[in-house]
Order: sequence, then structure tokens, then C-alpha cells
Amino acid sequence: MSAPLISLVAGTTYAFEVEWSTEDAGRTAPVDLTGATARFVIASSERPLVELRDGDGITIAPATGTLAIRIPPVATAGHDPLDWRGARYELRVTLGRDVYSLMIGVARLLDGVIEEDIEEEIGGASA
Repeated sequence: MSAPLISLVAGTTYAFEVEWSTEDAGRTAPVDLTGATARFVIASSERPLVELRDGDGITIAPATGTLAIRIPPVATAGHDPLDWRGARYELRVTLGRDVYSLMIGVARLLDGVIEEDIEEEIGGASA
């Protein structure tokens, strides 16, 4: 299963949602993700660049079959886009004894146009 190219800007938040559904008896229904775990990884040929798990960057909504993925700014701040050459990503879900690869594709990192100190921005933000 292939997915679109993901282009991240270094030091910024990247977020998206995936809705997993199945077609049974001619109707589309969400997959019940009760008890599921999930993992999202962006890796180059040498090492993982970003790694998220359910409860830490991935939120699972079991009843709607939705997975919300959020890559925080600190996950890519200070990364060199050249280290991301050939980077690929994958979203895997474990449900019972089965493991499903819901998305797999290519990722790239871009330098932002606006230069900011991420540590200062995050530390200075009010909740």
C-alpha cells in the first residue's frame, strides 16, 4: 500500500489523521480499533529519524477507526535535510495477533524560511 509524499519543515508541527474503514455487505464501516496499538516511523537507510507510538504522538479513536498522528517541532528541530535523503515512513497497527501496514511512503525534510529558536518558542509558549 503506498501513500503520498510527506514533506515536513524542520522545527514545525506536522499532523494528519488516517481513517481505517472496511466495506462489508456493500456498506463502509470504520474498523474497531479497541485494543489496537500503533507505531509511526520515519527512517533513513541508516537509522530512525522520527518514531511515534500510541499515547506518544499517536491518538487512537477506536470507535471511529481514526488514528491521529502528531510530529512535534522538537522531533525535527536541528535535523539536516541531507540526512533525510531516501527517508521512508510507515504507519503500522497491531490488532490482536495481526499487524497491518496502513501507510508506507517517502518522507522529506525541508529547511524553513523563518529561523526561530525552537527551544525558546516551546519554552516561552503559554498553555
